[in-house]
Amino acid sequence: MTTWWTNNISDKDDNRKEDFAVWLKDYNEENRVYCRKYVAAKKYKTFLDCGCGLAVENYGFKNDGYPIEYTGLDSCKYLVESNTKLGIKMIEAELEKRFPIDDSSYDCVYARAIIEHLSYYETTLPELIRVGKREVIISWFIMPDEKDDEINYWKEEDLYHNKYNITKLEKLILSNDKVKKIIWKKVPDAKHPDHENVLHILLK
Repeated sequence: MTTWWTNNISDKDDNRKEDFAVWLKDYNEENRVYCRKYVAAKKYKTFLDCGCGLAVENYGFKNDGYPIEYTGLDSCKYLVESNTKLGIKMIEAELEKRFPIDDSSYDCVYARAIIEHLSYYETTLPELIRVGKREVIISWFIMPDEKDDEINYWKEEDLYHNKYNITKLEKLILSNDKVKKIIWKKVPDAKHPDHENVLHILLK
């Protein structure tokens, strides 16, 4: 996934950057608004946005007037440097390796439309839980279901587009001693009415 971002976004390709802005910059999408309102209602103070890309949630919180301490995490060096220049606190880290972050560092750890693009989730999900203090929120664009895992690697894009078995996924999450319970929330999106589902992982 790092290779895909590195190959597709840079200062040399303004047209491609504009494509990403069109795809990703709308912080008023229903599922984004739902998650930010939820975070504000919970009075979370620190927020780690994993695979943050253009740090859209940072601007969404600012637009909402909610004073959260936002940190973006991304594996793409260009995005990390670009966001940092804009005054956004950033961490450069691979999502499928151990994060350079202490345990229970953030009230809320968030990952939107990112898990499906990884080779698998067995390393990343425990890391999201490890660095979370109160909750992990995962927004899915491909909803897990009861069918077997479908691991789809697009060689030409160097990108995964996976659909996971929900029973295996929940079993891994609930086997973690830090997890109190999980809650699925259906949050339809006008652009993708069948795609957006939010998983809340409540921590002890």
